[in-house]
Amino acid sequence: DILVSHSPPKGHCDRTSAGQSVGSEAVAQAVARLAPALCLCGHLHDSWGQTSQIGPTRIHNLGPGVTWFDVPARESATL
Repeated sequence: DILVSHSPPKGHCDRTSAGQSVGSEAVAQAVARLAPALCLCGHLHDSWGQTSQIGPTRIHNLGPGVTWFDVPARESATL
């Protein structure tokens, strides 16, 4: 699973040039609860290119450049 969010999760890839953490607590909670393989975000230009991790989830603030990812396949969930 991949979570694509405009805002980064609070405390991850979310620092302004003044050093303030301004990410979304709701996104951080969703990442912690859902544990996707990737969380891709943007929004904060000062943090473009930064990476972080919440549990097994890799977090990337992408910015305007091209980025490629290898995402391992997971077993499908049974509904």
